Amino acid sequence: MAELADEEWVVGKGLRGEPQFGAWPTLLEPKVAHAAREWHARLGLVAAGLGITTLPEIAAPALPADVVTVGVDDPAWLGRAAVAITRPERPQRPQRPASVDAVVAVLRQVARELG
Repeated sequence: MAELADEEWVVGKGLRGEPQFGAWPTLLEPKVAHAAREWHARLGLVAAGLGITTLPEIAAPALPADVVTVGVDDPAWLGRAAVAITRPERPQRPQRPASVDAVVAVLRQVARELG
């Protein structure tokens, strides 16, 4: 479980934009990097190395070849069987220039203001 706390997550997005299934359920403050409505979009973001997500274990056999499942040993989770989804060999995320971080911060602020 400790390894999951530092991961960036790709979560689902409901009709009103609220986060849905995606981050591990018992994480108190997951780092949500991206949200997408469709499963194929979430898996595409994972395949691109932009984060990890969760999926009901029953759906794992239908995953594309460029992502893998990782079992999670979490005694606190009493819900349905789930697995974390990641790339087979995730590269280290390159350091972004400060200018990119500044643009992202402005875009997030504008998005919050627009609702």
